Amino acid sequence: YVFDIRDPFGTGICCANGEGYAFVYLGSVPSNDTILVYDDGDFGSGRQHVFTVSMDHLVEPFAPSALPSFVPSEVPTISFVPTVTARPSVTLANITVLIRFDQFPGSVSWSIYSQADPFNIIYEVSRSNYSSTPAYSTVTYPDIPTQSGETYVFDIRDPFGTGICCANGEGYAYVYLGSVPSNDRILVYDDGDFGSGRQHVFTVSLDHLLDQILPSSAPSGSSSSSSSTGLVPFFP
Repeated sequence: YVFDIRDPFGTGICCANGEGYAFVYLGSVPSNDTILVYDDGDFGSGRQHVFTVSMDHLVEPFAPSALPSFVPSEVPTISFVPTVTARPSVTLANITVLIRFDQFPGSVSWSIYSQADPFNIIYEVSRSNYSSTPAYSTVTYPDIPTQSGETYVFDIRDPFGTGICCANGEGYAYVYLGSVPSNDRILVYDDGDFGSGRQHVFTVSLDHLLDQILPSSAPSGSSSSSSSTGLVPFFP
C-alpha cells in the first residue's frame, strides 16, 4: 500500500508550526514494535510511504527526539477494528443510442453523463470517430451500461451550429431502454435540429419512456442505412 500525506500550503505538520508526525501501525494498538510507517512531519507539500502489511516489513523500533519513547500520547488508542459492510446492490440496465446523420457526420459528438455528477461520463464519442463515416448513415451503440432508476443527460453537439437537420439532411437521434431499438422503449428523441447542441435529461426506467415517435422524414419500415452494429431503427 501507499500512505500518502499532503499539505497544499507546503509546510507539512512540522516544524515551524509545531512538532507533528504520523505513524501507521500493524494491528489495532499503536506500539513501537509494530511500526509500518513513520513520518517526521517535515514533508512540505506531501510525501508517499510504500509499505507492506507484514511482520517481515516492520520499521525498527525507535524514538524520535521529539517523541516519547513509547506510544505517542497524541495518538489515540484504537479499541476495535471497524467492520466492513457490503456495498448496496446496484441494478444495471443497458441502453442503446441510435443516430442518423446528415451529410456531415464528422461534425457530431455526443456523450452520456450522470445528471448528479457531470464529471461521471458513462459514454462519450468525439467528432474524430466519425471522420470517415458515410453521409446519411445510421450508427447504433447497444448495451451501454447504466444504473436502473438513475438520471442521466444525453448531450449531442455540432460546433458548426447546423445540427444534423435540416439544411444538410434529415438526421435524428434516439436513446432506447434495452439492447434493441424499439418504438415502445424510447427514453430520448432528438429531431436533429439542435443547432450547436442540445441536452436531454432522462431516467433509466420503464416509468419514464416517451410515447412512440415517428420522424416525418424516417422510412416507414426498417432503415436502409447501414449501422455500426448491424442494428437498424425499428418503426411501426
